[in-house]
Amino acid sequence: MKFGEMFMQGSSPRVRVTKSTDFKQIYSIGANGGFTPFDFRLGFYNDMAAIDDSTGKMTINRITSVEIIMSPVATKALVKWLNGHIAAFEKQFGKISESNQLPAVKNRKKQEGSEGSASMWT
Repeated sequence: MKFGEMFMQGSSPRVRVTKSTDFKQIYSIGANGGFTPFDFRLGFYNDMAAIDDSTGKMTINRITSVEIIMSPVATKALVKWLNGHIAAFEKQFGKISESNQLPAVKNRKKQEGSEGSASMWT
């Protein structure tokens, strides 16, 4: 039986899932993007805080790590999948807060020898 015939008769082929040789895993705190008549584009980003030593003011550098381009059908399937998993998560762990505010920084002290370290707040 040919693939097209299997599909038309309602038979589903077995799907084998593998990772490509250039597979990457990234952590993201947010996404932004848009759509055209042909596709949806999602850019996944992380924010990095930086303090200007001359002014003491904080700047947030938003770094987009990857952009995913999907068809409208694939995007709708992703939304359905995400909604189902979010509902299961909230059932098990409780409601996810939708707050997008940055935590307040009360004290900024430079630690001795902290130049270039990953931790800038004390």
